[in-house]
Amino acid sequence: MATFEAGIGKREITPPAEWIAANRIYLWGYGETLRNVPCSGVRDALEVRVLAIRDDQGSAVMLIAVDLGALGPITTERIRMRVADAHSIAGEYVCLNVSHTHTAPVFASIPTWQPGVAEADQGYVQLVEDAIIASVDDAFADLRPALIEFGRGTTQIAYDRHPTGVPLDRTLDVVQATGTDGTPIGVAFFAACHPVSRGPDTLISSDFVGPARAAVEAGAGGVALFFQTYAGTCDPAGSAETCGPNSAPMSSRS
Repeated sequence: MATFEAGIGKREITPPAEWIAANRIYLWGYGETLRNVPCSGVRDALEVRVLAIRDDQGSAVMLIAVDLGALGPITTERIRMRVADAHSIAGEYVCLNVSHTHTAPVFASIPTWQPGVAEADQGYVQLVEDAIIASVDDAFADLRPALIEFGRGTTQIAYDRHPTGVPLDRTLDVVQATGTDGTPIGVAFFAACHPVSRGPDTLISSDFVGPARAAVEAGAGGVALFFQTYAGTCDPAGSAETCGPNSAPMSSRS
């Protein structure tokens, strides 16, 4: 039977208060009619979380979850190259996933969007990239003998925001790492749900992702990591009054 090691890394990626006060930071995810002013503050912190898994042959994978709305292929490739340079892990073994929260700072520049949102603050981009690499380093330093388990179930957290007759994907996948001494290390859970429960708020937030991680940690222990699957067609169940089809034109948010 294969043996494994697992480790956790975690860093905060909330922009500094002085950047927010200087109106440098805009939030991503809504059109100009709904959000056209800089970020006004912080509701809750944003984080990058990493689960590293290495087998007894020395092969490793990195599961990286980031509280951001979107990232571009150039940035993704740059991060993978930095991981490869530091730890000799090929890019295809580095899973870089964003939660898709609509209350995170702009990270991917999209020229067709409104002023402020069209271009990411490069200082913030660098802050996030460095935090991701530091979290990967931390996860490697934290590697310890572990049992790796996988499970699949369903979740009812979402509803179809624009019904098409295609069944909503309610799959919930879970990867759990537990130390051989029984100590919980980490739980990665994968589900599809659009993080828009805050609506076009101007306060930074991880949206439902932060509370979901906290609930998983309370139940399972260790560090929880949320991985977004295909969220585009589904919004948080019970939130139609704030972010459902009657609140904002679908063209106004991504």
